[in-house]
Amino acid sequence: MRDSAVYQQILQEGRLELLLYFLDRKFGPLPVELVQRLNAITNGERLLSLADAAIDALDLQSFRAQV
Repeated sequence: MRDSAVYQQILQEGRLELLLYFLDRKFGPLPVELVQRLNAITNGERLLSLADAAIDALDLQSFRAQV
C-alpha cells in the first residue's frame, strides 16, 4: 500500500500542507510566489528537508534562499 501512487500523492500533499502551515504560523501570510514554488515541488523528501529548514530559519528570507 505504501508504494501505491495514490498513497504517495496523499503523503506528499500532507507534507506540503504541513510545511505551509509551519511557515504561516512562524512568518505570517506567505507571498503567493513562494506558495507557488512550494506547490511545484513533487519530491516528498525535498518537502521534508524544507520542513526542517522552516523550523531552523530565523526569517522568511533565509528560508526562501533554500527553496
